[in-house]
Amino acid sequence: MKLVTSIFQKHSLILIQNSLRSVQMRLMASASLNQAADMYNYNEYSYYDIELSMEKYRLKQPSAFDKLIPDPPPPKK
Repeated sequence: MKLVTSIFQKHSLILIQNSLRSVQMRLMASASLNQAADMYNYNEYSYYDIELSMEKYRLKQPSAFDKLIPDPPPPKK
């Protein structure tokens, strides 16, 4: 009985090692085929560079100190 259990344990360990190797190989292959290469071109200031480039497209922030301009009255019929 001990021989059977020791063989089973060795065999299961080999199966686990082989499956881990195959998973590792698939991960390495998928990392080399990454199509989003531009993701690695960012640095710690990239966020601020993008914010500055988008600033001209943003709306002005409302202020509590600006005078409210009332809507014109509806036209009379």
